[in-house]
Amino acid sequence: MDKFIGMKVRLSTGEMGEIQGVFGTSGKFKVYCSEGLAQSTRAALQGKKKGKKGAHAAEAAPATESQTVTITMAFKRMIFDKDKAVRQ
Repeated sequence: MDKFIGMKVRLSTGEMGEIQGVFGTSGKFKVYCSEGLAQSTRAALQGKKKGKKGAHAAEAAPATESQTVTITMAFKRMIFDKDKAVRQ
């Protein structure tokens, strides 16, 4: 995953971001959006977080298929590159 740190990504909602680093052991990573996220994107991501049980859990509706936010990263990898570098 270290090869991808600093690379640009595009969210399905149109925002641009950059991979900042990794956390956890299951392949999770952090994306920084310098321009911030739109309110609609925040609302779509809000349903994905694990919340406290009780009053707050009832307020946050689970995300549906239409609220899924995907992250796409376009890059090139040259076949005969001895360094096996990933380039954007």
